[in-house]
Amino acid sequence: MAATYRISKSPATYYIGFALLWCGLIVGFVVVGELQRDWTLSHVGGALAALLIALAPAVQIAFVLPFEVSLSNDGICEFRSPLRQRRIRAQQIRSFKWDDDDLYIRHDGGKVHLVGVGDFRNLLARLVELNPAIEMEPWVRAKLAKTPPSEEVTLST
Repeated sequence: MAATYRISKSPATYYIGFALLWCGLIVGFVVVGELQRDWTLSHVGGALAALLIALAPAVQIAFVLPFEVSLSNDGICEFRSPLRQRRIRAQQIRSFKWDDDDLYIRHDGGKVHLVGVGDFRNLLARLVELNPAIEMEPWVRAKLAKTPPSEEVTLST
């Protein structure tokens, strides 16, 4: 049986709103402005470059920022973003850094940034149980040691 942890909706709403505003402003002012002039190669190229810059936050949200994490009993950790799924084994996780609302997990193939996690103590405690070699700050290890295994935490808002 896999445990599933959902990311809070508040940061996701903020990032989606920012991406829409960013894209709308760039398209509205730069792309439309470039295409209202002569349709020369330089104006069309400038409009396409601005459009790519405008879409960067939306692409990051769709491919990079996970909204859900599942951890199975056999140690497979799955990070789901809207257009991508990454599966890694708990033994591949090298370290994590946890601050107020962000969790940075470094593994053999790269890193994962979870935004708006709040309290993911159960996930982290289970990962450390599966892979005791995970590096972390001493205060995090002490906090995880105090987490009872049966503690229920509401993870979505």
